[in-house]
Amino acid sequence: MTSESKESIRVLIVDDHPVIRMGAKLGIEQSDDIRVVAEAKSGEEAVKLATQVRPNVILMDIGLPGMDGIEAASRITKLHQEARVVMFTANDTEDYIAASIAAGAMGYCLKGAEPERLRLAIRSVCAGAIWFDALIGRKITTEYCRNRTEKSSHVEETAGNGGNRAERFINLTERELEVLELLAAGLSNQELASQLNISVSTAKTHVSRILKHLDVADRTQAAVKALRLRIVNDVGDKPTTIIPS
Repeated sequence: MTSESKESIRVLIVDDHPVIRMGAKLGIEQSDDIRVVAEAKSGEEAVKLATQVRPNVILMDIGLPGMDGIEAASRITKLHQEARVVMFTANDTEDYIAASIAAGAMGYCLKGAEPERLRLAIRSVCAGAIWFDALIGRKITTEYCRNRTEKSSHVEETAGNGGNRAERFINLTERELEVLELLAAGLSNQELASQLNISVSTAKTHVSRILKHLDVADRTQAAVKALRLRIVNDVGDKPTTIIPS
C-alpha cells in the first residue's frame, strides 16, 4: 500500500459543482495508479492547494467563480513548473482552447468523457505529453488550415520586412513542417524517419533545425508552440498525444 501511494499520480480536482467533482473522483480512482489528494471549488483555492499538496496533475474547470480556470492555470504553472494542468470543461471553443494552451495547460478533456479517457489524459500529461480530446484536435487542425493559408499570403506580402514570430514560424520549409506535424502527432525520430523515408540522422537534423528556428529547447516545447499557432496533425478519432524524447 505504501509503495502504491508513493508511485500513484496525485490529482487536484478543481470545479465549483460538487457532483462533477465527485463523479470525476470516482472515475479517476477506479485505477490504483491515480488518486485524488484534494478538491477545490474556485481558482483562488486551487492556487493555494497546488502549493500545499503539490499535485502532479490539476484537473481544472474553466468557468469558476472569481478567478477563472485559465487564470488559475497560468498562476499555478508559473509557480510550479512541474505541475501539469488538464482543462476539464464543457467549453470547446477555439478561443478557450488557445487561451488554455497559452496559460500552460498540457491537456484539454471535455466533460462527459469516459473515465478511461480521463485517466489516459492524466497519465499522458504526467508523463510529459500533451493530450487533447479528438474533437479538440480536429478543431485546432481546422483552424490551423485556415490560418496557415491566411498567414502564408501575409508572409508573401510582407517579404523582406523581417516579419513577426508567427511569420518566421510559417517560413519553415515544407519538409520541416512535415516533420513538425509528425512530431506533434507523437512520432519518435525513428518513426519520423520511417514515415518520411529518410535516415534517422536526417530526421534528427530536421528536428534540431526546427528547435533552433522556433527558439525552443526541446520537442515538447516545439509541439506546444505548434499547437499555439494551430499547427498540428489531424488526429482522427484518437487524442493528440505528444511524447517527449
